[in-house]
Amino acid sequence: LGLKASAQRIDQSQQLIGTAIDLNKTEVYFSRDQNNLAPNNVPLNVWGVSQIFQLPAVYRAQRDVLQSKSKLTEDQYQLDTRKVIKEVHKVYYEIVYWQQMLKNFDYMDSLYTTFEYVANRRFEQGESNYLEKLTAETKKKEISIRKNQIQESIQRSYVVLDQWLQSDSSYLVSDDSLVR
Repeated sequence: LGLKASAQRIDQSQQLIGTAIDLNKTEVYFSRDQNNLAPNNVPLNVWGVSQIFQLPAVYRAQRDVLQSKSKLTEDQYQLDTRKVIKEVHKVYYEIVYWQQMLKNFDYMDSLYTTFEYVANRRFEQGESNYLEKLTAETKKKEISIRKNQIQESIQRSYVVLDQWLQSDSSYLVSDDSLVR
């Protein structure tokens, strides 16, 4: 929506260029001149038309100013476009990063699930102590908590992406790998 507003400002500034030549209204006046008497000693009726014109250089300068303002709004539009593109790229790479982290933690979660199972079996059979069993359970829970945090980070990143795109459709970022 910000880009649309910026594009409309460009249109507005381009239309304002045509107002550089602004002629004042023509004035028609009537007066009775008491100081200027006709031969029959009757005051003269004076009719007149008046209009103020600026020098051509003034109109040219006004046009140049409006054209430079139009150029500035076009440049601002380009900056806004680049900012949106940059932010969308940034959020996209953030989502890809978190998805890669989630894959890694899924793998680690499966490893620690196996490790926890093995530690419990060894404790039940008396081959290890209670500390090893607790360590395995704690590591498993720690990985699960971290995995949940990563999933929340992915959701937050999608919210930020929706804020930048401002679209009614939802987007799903593919599971690409980050390239160095």
